Amino acid sequence: MNYSNLIEFIRVKRVTRSVQKIFFKVKMGLLFALPLFFCASCQWLGETYIGLNIQPKVSKNDFDPGLNLFGALKTGVTFDTINHYFEVQQLLSLVDTTSNMVIDSADITLQRHKLSGEVKSYSLKNYGNGLYFNKDLEIEAGEKWDFSCTYKSYNVTSSCLIPYQPVIKPGSFKFDNRRIQFEVLKDTTAFIYDIYLLSDSNYYFDRVVAQQHANTTFSFQTEWDIHPGQTMLYVFAYDKQFEKYFSTSSIFFKPNAFRPPYSTVNGGYGVFGAISSTFVVLK
Repeated sequence: MNYSNLIEFIRVKRVTRSVQKIFFKVKMGLLFALPLFFCASCQWLGETYIGLNIQPKVSKNDFDPGLNLFGALKTGVTFDTINHYFEVQQLLSLVDTTSNMVIDSADITLQRHKLSGEVKSYSLKNYGNGLYFNKDLEIEAGEKWDFSCTYKSYNVTSSCLIPYQPVIKPGSFKFDNRRIQFEVLKDTTAFIYDIYLLSDSNYYFDRVVAQQHANTTFSFQTEWDIHPGQTMLYVFAYDKQFEKYFSTSSIFFKPNAFRPPYSTVNGGYGVFGAISSTFVVLK
């Protein structure tokens, strides 16, 4: 090898080593970056599906005070004779340790739009602990109701439509040992169905999304024998407001995760909705 070739060989060798060093640094950078990327992905997956995210920084400036209420109107045969329930509280900041959450001095009015076209107004009376009732309240399926709650500078309003009572399709009951199947006729005013099957000290509960434009089928199996004439079936139909509240409520299992309060009312938090029900004795 002559002198010029030797110089060229040394130069190429140095360039090769420099390139190798660059590739080595890139490789090491990737090795360090991949775990970080993987951890970030795991954190995103954890935040989205598990709820194991780091709590956000919540300051006093983020707090939006208001009334938090639960209002329900009910028609049809149920476990009791109460056809409505209203509870009013106020949303308090975590740093407020002196104010009372319960509101016993709110003004609550209801407007009933009867199927005949007549409009009737009701005022609710406070019975303590934030509870409000009116013993003269009459509710019929298919009616529209308006709600208004005023306390100090707060005013919460909402409306709901009373669902029609669920109708079980005649002849749809099928019994196979401990398995039961039946259908509820289609109804566009019902969005969710709850069923309660009661027999002595045994009970079965299930919640099903209403099909609305088709019959809704129930099929389930109990862990106990069904005795004709001694087993009672209750079917509850919930309106659109309760469907939204149940499916997107702030009450859910997602530990260590922040979720803003969800509401179906205007000017506050909570829900105002309606329920209707039916009752049969299995024969």
